[in-house]
Amino acid sequence: MTNEIKEFRDGIFALRTRRFGTVAELMIEALYNFSKSHNQFHDRYDEVGHP
Repeated sequence: MTNEIKEFRDGIFALRTRRFGTVAELMIEALYNFSKSHNQFHDRYDEVGHP
């Protein structure tokens, strides 16, 4: 693992809880092509699996 990746990883884990959750949501959104939520009951939405 390069030093740059270690710094990135450590930076993510050093985030406050709410910010950590936002980073995780953005990563999952990008990885799985999810969209933003339609309501307050979930963070991201799978348009393909639940049209």
